[in-house]
Amino acid sequence: METHIFAMGGGGYYGPKGGPSRMFLEVLKTTNKRFPKICLIPTANGDRPDGIQNFIEIMNKMGAHPNYLSLFATPTRDLESWLLDFDAIYISGGNTKNLLALWREWSLDKLLIKALQAGVVISGASAGANCWFEECSTDSVFGRLSVTGCLGYLQGSFCPHYDSEKDRRPTFQKM
Repeated sequence: METHIFAMGGGGYYGPKGGPSRMFLEVLKTTNKRFPKICLIPTANGDRPDGIQNFIEIMNKMGAHPNYLSLFATPTRDLESWLLDFDAIYISGGNTKNLLALWREWSLDKLLIKALQAGVVISGASAGANCWFEECSTDSVFGRLSVTGCLGYLQGSFCPHYDSEKDRRPTFQKM
């Protein structure tokens, strides 16, 4: 089975000229579905309601069928079957350390790998991209950038916001 992980350093759902992000359109296109079902996992930002609402509105405009997974109010006892019903999953940015801790507690890390291996297109930005690598640069601890171990599904390290935050590049290169 072919697998797809779109690891995005940052950004949003819209491109620099105001239209849909080309990267996000590619995620949806990769599902090979006309109206793909896509799940937001907003764990890293604490399930921010405005972030969830924004995702739902934008995905509807892009022709997708959005939903989201909250680990604070799970929609089902059978998360594996629920996740495998989606064509794509998008993991939001936020706190990488918190994301990994909650995922491991709920075994979501293992379920997401099963979804990936079943052909679900996985994507994420910032913390949602960090999590797939062996290690990453993160600002999960306020006021400093540090290295943290991640899931290790992808070899190497990852640094979100490498070009958009002035301290990221030199700190990552020192690490």
